Amino acid sequence: MMRLSVRVVAWLVGSLVTLGASAQTGPDDTVVARVGTVTITRGEMERRMRQIPRIQLATLGTSDAEIRKNFLERVLVQERLMSLGATDKKLADRPEVRLRLQETLRNATIQQLRKQAGEPKDISNEEVARYYEQNKERFQGVERIQLWRILVATKEEAQKILDEVRKPEGEARWKELAREKSLDKATHERGGDLGLVAPDGRSNEVTVKVDPGLYAAATKVKNGEIIPEPLPEEKQWAVVWRRGNLPPMSRPLELEAPSIRNLLARQRLEASVKETTERLRKDLVREVTYEGLGSIELSMAGQVTARKHYDVSRHKAAGKPQPAPGPGGLR
Repeated sequence: MMRLSVRVVAWLVGSLVTLGASAQTGPDDTVVARVGTVTITRGEMERRMRQIPRIQLATLGTSDAEIRKNFLERVLVQERLMSLGATDKKLADRPEVRLRLQETLRNATIQQLRKQAGEPKDISNEEVARYYEQNKERFQGVERIQLWRILVATKEEAQKILDEVRKPEGEARWKELAREKSLDKATHERGGDLGLVAPDGRSNEVTVKVDPGLYAAATKVKNGEIIPEPLPEEKQWAVVWRRGNLPPMSRPLELEAPSIRNLLARQRLEASVKETTERLRKDLVREVTYEGLGSIELSMAGQVTARKHYDVSRHKAAGKPQPAPGPGGLR
């Protein structure tokens, strides 16, 4: 049997899929060629030619008649010959070809579902506006407050620091006190700067999260003011200085409409894929068995190997795979 490269096999797979698609007759089912038991219609030829840029078609001839003739003979007829040749050599029975066919047909199914679900441009303005209103909190920003904090063990110690920084020129000593006293070693070297804190206590500094009570207390003072009493934070106490704020930034519907359209189109597609999968599973899946899966061993490096000696009878419990322990395998 002739040996074929992976590239040629892949090309043949594409031809096989094209062959299957071309079995559907178009508006004009006039037969323009017969290759074995397969026919090529004028309607199919027109559809295929529309998919190819004119500049590429021009390489097939200098006149329309010559281009049509060469497209039929050099492209469509050759595809059918190669497809039938692949069938004759039973290439579709090869594991690597079956896998490629499955992938191609799966992608073709998803493409068809995507076409049925519609493109983002098919989402109406009314749908976009309704989603925006129903999820308005996602598009409305919150005020973030820049907080500096000195964290200590007791309320009494926090009160002493608070008294110190509220003296004339006391704020100038804040960084020094933070370095000397603060128990938060992640921020004490930068004066206890927590970054811009949101109502839930999360900061724009990804490693920082504080008690939301600090934010709530900071809303009651102005920028540049120190909160007038120590604040409890878990089992410790905080002296907090409001340094500034970032006002909430709302994103209007006009700005968010394109992303909402993309989101709704994706949700439609996901729902269609889920519905189709569940229907096909109900109709087509006859049996799923986990026996023997234990013979497939996964190493910690992600390599997949098969054990040469594996006793299936030992691993039939509960309908779940129970791989026997092995060197480097998952347990």
